[in-house]
Amino acid sequence: MNFEKECQKEMNTIEEYEEFSCLYTGKYLVEVEDDHNVITKRTYYDSVYIERIMEYANLLEEQGEYAKMEHVVKRALEINQLEEELYELLIRSLYYQKQYKQAAEMYRKTTELLYKSLGVKPSESMQDLFELIKKQSHSEDADIIEIQKDLAAETPEGAFLCEYGTFREIYNMHSRLMGRLGICAHMCLVSVVNRKPKDDEADQKYVEKIMEKMQSAMLSGLRIGDVLSRLSVNQFIVLLPSCNYENSSMVMNRVLRKIRYSLNHTRFDLEVTIEEVETKG
Repeated sequence: MNFEKECQKEMNTIEEYEEFSCLYTGKYLVEVEDDHNVITKRTYYDSVYIERIMEYANLLEEQGEYAKMEHVVKRALEINQLEEELYELLIRSLYYQKQYKQAAEMYRKTTELLYKSLGVKPSESMQDLFELIKKQSHSEDADIIEIQKDLAAETPEGAFLCEYGTFREIYNMHSRLMGRLGICAHMCLVSVVNRKPKDDEADQKYVEKIMEKMQSAMLSGLRIGDVLSRLSVNQFIVLLPSCNYENSSMVMNRVLRKIRYSLNHTRFDLEVTIEEVETKG
C-alpha cells in the first residue's frame, strides 16, 4: 500500500488503523532541510499520521484495548513531542490500566514540558483527568497509621512546589479558612519582563534560566507552608498564608533581591504584583 494514498482514505476499524500506522516508517526525507516541497510533504504526512493515531487511540479506548492504546500513542510521541492531546491519551491509557503512579508522573512531566516549551498550562480536560488519578491513587482500603506514614513520607523544607491545579485547590481552601478563622493571606504574581523583546531563541533560553534561578530561590527562601506554582513560561504564582501586605512585600523582595541584582545590566526585569486572597464563605 502507498502511504500517501492511505492518507486520503476514511478509516473505521482497528485493522484499517493498524495497517495505516505500520505504513508510517518515520519522517519523510528527514535529511532534506532546504526543499520547500519536501518540507511541505513532510509536515502534511506527520500531521495526518498524528491525527489518525489519535483517532486510532480513541477507538482502542472504546474497545478497552488500553495496553495497545498506550503502545501506539508512545510511538506517535516519538514523532511529535508537543501534542498535548497525545499526552492526555497516554495518561488515560495508564489510568485505565490502573497504573496510577505512572499516570500521575506522566502528568507532572507533561505539565513541565508544556510550561517550558509552549508557555501554557494544562487544559481543563487534563486537569480533570489528574483529579481522577488522585482519587484512584487513594481508593484502596488503608488504616489511619498507614495514611499518616504516607503523608509524612517527605520532610518539608521551604515552600511547597506544585502544579497549577493543586495550587488552585490550596488557594480555595485558604480562601475558605480566612473567612472562618479571620486570618489573612496574600497571593503574589512574579513575572519576568523583557523590556526590549527580540523574540528569538536566545531570549527564550535566557528567560528559562532566570525562571530556574527564581524557582530555586523561592523554594529555599520562602517559609514552610508557602505555596509556589509555575503559571506560564515567564510567571510564577506564590501563596503566602497568614501574611499581611507589608510582610508579603518584604518577603518577596528579600527572596528575589539577588536575582534582581543579576538582571541590572540586561534587558530583563522582574515585576511582582501582590493582592490579598479574597474570602469565600
